[in-house]
Amino acid sequence: MKLDYNEILRYLGYEGELDNATKEMIDKGLEVVEKYASFKHIYRIYDLELRKNEIEFNNLVIPSRVLPNYFVNCKQILILGATLGLELDKQIKKLEITDMSLALVVNAVATEYMEKNLEKLCHDIEEDNKYYTSRFSIGYHDVSITHQPDLIKMIDATKLIGINVLESYLMVPSKSVSAMIGISDQPIEKQRAKCANCLPNGKCSFNCIREV
Repeated sequence: MKLDYNEILRYLGYEGELDNATKEMIDKGLEVVEKYASFKHIYRIYDLELRKNEIEFNNLVIPSRVLPNYFVNCKQILILGATLGLELDKQIKKLEITDMSLALVVNAVATEYMEKNLEKLCHDIEEDNKYYTSRFSIGYHDVSITHQPDLIKMIDATKLIGINVLESYLMVPSKSVSAMIGISDQPIEKQRAKCANCLPNGKCSFNCIREV
């Protein structure tokens, strides 16, 4: 799988040209990720109802000013869960003791590795006669992170792919993702969801990634 080195550098907060030493470190991090990551996913599709300042699917109501517009003209919603597994978490924790620099690189590489897997997955599951929004994750914009357990339970992600949600609403394994994708019968404009950490200039602070 071909990863974007520029994205990895952004996750690291690295500025400047990619030098040989940094590239070697990233390649080493990729070896760790490819060895220990195990991409697993589960998704289910539900009928979607849009109302003013909230959406509802599978008896779950999510208050939001943004979501009814984000999923406009969508009649269904795809709920997705994905993870890179616990073994990768264990390796990162070991590296945090023995080689913190490599641990940071592995964490960044794993984020890009997850993104590329999700891009391929979403492409594979899209039907030719349907139109899909970009992914929207719980915790973005005005969507409360407290709905995280609801989505994970709804798709049975704990039993099927091993994702658990802590009391803090973070997911374990740490490299896990949940997302909502709208499905429409007519063309829609894809847009990216922004999180509360987005900076006024439009650039991502990546605080969410670093905190996880």
